Amino acid sequence: MRRRCAFLMESAAPLLGRVKEMYELVRASERCFYIESPAKIGLIRTGENEVLLIDSGNDRDAGKKIHKLLDQYGWKLRAILNTILN
Repeated sequence: MRRRCAFLMESAAPLLGRVKEMYELVRASERCFYIESPAKIGLIRTGENEVLLIDSGNDRDAGKKIHKLLDQYGWKLRAILNTILN
């Protein structure tokens, strides 16, 4: 059984890709991104340097981390679209 599991993990490795870091920006398409976090955060680039945020994370530090990431790319936050309110 152990040998079979190892084989399955090896064959699935290309599909799984590398492990993403928390609050890493991941490109989904030309203008769409998501931020790797406990609650995925969507990002749509609406212009050269403007973005819309889809959801804003689920902890106190998420806002600070998102702001830092946006600054890193020189993007300005245009709006936040919240899909769930707790």
